Amino acid sequence: MNNLQKKIIDIQGKLEKFVLKYQSSEERLSESALKIKSLNEKIKEQDEKIVYLESRIEKLRMAKTLGETGEDPANVRTKINELIRGIDRCIAQLNQ
Repeated sequence: MNNLQKKIIDIQGKLEKFVLKYQSSEERLSESALKIKSLNEKIKEQDEKIVYLESRIEKLRMAKTLGETGEDPANVRTKINELIRGIDRCIAQLNQ
């Protein structure tokens, strides 16, 4: 074998290694993208849960406040339902 053939074989070997590393990097990138997507979905779910819980806390505070006034429980329930409908409308507008 002459010197040129050895260099060509050497370059081919390096090229094969490079292709394998490239494919490995592509696979890791794809896996990372899936993981990022999954984590973003989880963040969105957690954000929605936080909003729901904050809304629930506010409702409970209002119920406690209204309950301390000595009003009729049916009247308090009606006021709470009106507040909930208002909050639901706000959330629906935010989602649009």
